[in-house]
Amino acid sequence: MVDCCCKPCNKEKNKDDFDNKVIGPEYGINRKRGCTDILCIPIFLLFWIGMLVIAAFGFWSGNPAALIEPIDFAGNMCGYAQGSGNNNAYNLTGKPYLWYPFEFQPQNIMNISSSRLLDALQMGVCVKSCPNDIVNILDPMKNLPFDAVVCRYDVSPKNAFDKLLKAYHGEGCYFNYFPHEVYFKRCIPMLENSTVDQAVQVVFKQTIKFTNGLKQGLSEVWRSWPALIISAFLCLVLCFVFVLLMRLFVGILVRVVILVFGAVLGCSGGYILYIGVQKWRVSDFDEELRKSARYWLAGGGIILACFVIYLLLVLFLWRRIRKTIAILKEGSRAVNKFPTMLLIPIIGFVLIIGLSFWWAIVAAFLQSSQKPLTLSANDPRWSKYMSEISTFMNTTKFGNMTITVGEGTTALQVLNIYNIFAYFWGVAFIDAVVYCTLAGVVAGWYFSGVGDDKKVEKLSLFKSFYRVVRYHLGSLIFGSLIVAIVQMLRYLFRKIKQRLQQKLLNNAISKLALNAIEAVLWVIEKIVKYINKNAYIMIAVHGSGFCQSASRAFVIIVENILIVGTTNTISDVVLFLARVTITVFSSVICYLLIDLNNTYGFFKPIMPTIDYAIIPSVVAAIATFFITTMFMLMYETAIDTILICVSYELFINPDEKQGPYYMSSRLRRVYLGSKKMNQESSGCCGGSKEEKEENKQEKEMKESNSK
Repeated sequence: MVDCCCKPCNKEKNKDDFDNKVIGPEYGINRKRGCTDILCIPIFLLFWIGMLVIAAFGFWSGNPAALIEPIDFAGNMCGYAQGSGNNNAYNLTGKPYLWYPFEFQPQNIMNISSSRLLDALQMGVCVKSCPNDIVNILDPMKNLPFDAVVCRYDVSPKNAFDKLLKAYHGEGCYFNYFPHEVYFKRCIPMLENSTVDQAVQVVFKQTIKFTNGLKQGLSEVWRSWPALIISAFLCLVLCFVFVLLMRLFVGILVRVVILVFGAVLGCSGGYILYIGVQKWRVSDFDEELRKSARYWLAGGGIILACFVIYLLLVLFLWRRIRKTIAILKEGSRAVNKFPTMLLIPIIGFVLIIGLSFWWAIVAAFLQSSQKPLTLSANDPRWSKYMSEISTFMNTTKFGNMTITVGEGTTALQVLNIYNIFAYFWGVAFIDAVVYCTLAGVVAGWYFSGVGDDKKVEKLSLFKSFYRVVRYHLGSLIFGSLIVAIVQMLRYLFRKIKQRLQQKLLNNAISKLALNAIEAVLWVIEKIVKYINKNAYIMIAVHGSGFCQSASRAFVIIVENILIVGTTNTISDVVLFLARVTITVFSSVICYLLIDLNNTYGFFKPIMPTIDYAIIPSVVAAIATFFITTMFMLMYETAIDTILICVSYELFINPDEKQGPYYMSSRLRRVYLGSKKMNQESSGCCGGSKEEKEENKQEKEMKESNSK
């Protein structure tokens, strides 16, 4: 069955148990599925074929070394032979370093401004090594060492004295006024004790310090690998311990978080209000002090008002908070049943890293494109393809068109935008596959048995992934396309905003409007991602296409908007606190291991003394943050899936008229109350046998009347 998103279809034909609230034979996880949104698959493949063509052009035309290697005043690449590198006009094989000349005359040498330094950056000359000899900045010709003069390649002085004269008159030769530090094959002048602007000196000094610190930091990280591995393994163990604790003590944790947040809100508001009152009392007729007191009073009043609203919300949502706690416990139970689910976020993360490297490489080749490519209808190599495109699009425009793709052309900008959009789409698609696979595992476990009698299906992870790949790639492609389009709009708007802000420096209203539009686009992206996430869960459960799954998820969320909002908010706060706690704890352990090794030498054979333990600790914090993020993604998916499954059951089978619920006894107790639990203990989940028989007879009578 093809969904309406990618191909028109008959709405009546797609009506099923959800539309009529009638449970079919495949209630729960739908095992009898069909391919959905299949027309999106060839579109996706054609798009990536186009991406491969663009990448091939970039690999043929680009030279990423031009973005990294030093380039001299004439566009030659230092360290490359004639004709290579950046199509060098000179043989610079033995000159890998770039030296910046300062073309100053003796009469104005005391006035070295930052603008002159910027001009020097455009006049670089490739040299064998950074010159060590320097001249007197006030009198260059006095006691001059001949090695302190550098000439361009197109200048050929007759002798050493002619070389000095050309440097003195600024005729292609230059004096070296400063000692240097090497920075990525560039001779950066050390500007101490010179007349250069103080701000420029600070920038140059910080650049050198950053370079040296980066080299030292990378060395420290490489040597402290045992501590990094131990902290990463500890982080993974703590994640599973967190899930176990959530299953046992989530009720206490959630209530403590709610109470602590309320206490902080109330105390801070009261304290700020108290400061405002004290300032007002001592202000007398001091207008400045009274103005400050008004700000404090207003701030305290606003915070206390928020505190009152918060208390009312907590009282109003207290029963739903109990439901949220039950959902979190059930999610913990699902994660404990399927620890192998962690493999899917890890694989997804690796794929996204690989895609990021691919995008960066292609972008570097495109950005450094040097060989222009002309596609002309008059060229025999391209005329056939141009005419076929014109015939396919029913136009004669391409039959007489000439397109040049090269540095600075609009066509090259279009290719860069195509590459960025491909990255957005690829990342969104990987996220969709990961999320739908995890949701399929949790939903399959939820519907594997009535009540607490759940069964762990063999190869459940593989089977869920198979269902996604076999039937629903088209739906995930369509959903990820929507996310990519919204992200692309945000990216393009940021580019437009950057250009407009330079022209609207003093226009506050225009700036406010631009910021408002950017905020709206951000909200739209969050809404689209949230809808997609729930649509993927419904795809995993019901097996319908993207549009149908999104609409069903929307109906279910609207029916249970308060419990959904409460669960999402509380789970986000709890998972964020857990992520931060585990990350900080793991990084602190990394620091302590390095410090103990420096003091007692526990790991001396494999880890030497580390001078700056804070650098590996920061790296450990980054690594463990990614690990906890992947783990919490799995946990968050389990929570969202359980919530949608429970809401789906309550929506499609109200009062268990068509059969028992699959929810656990804990969820039944919270959602249905003691009355339902008593009915369950006296007979079946739906009531006593007599009541069940009466309901069956009433149903048969209704069906006969309808016929």
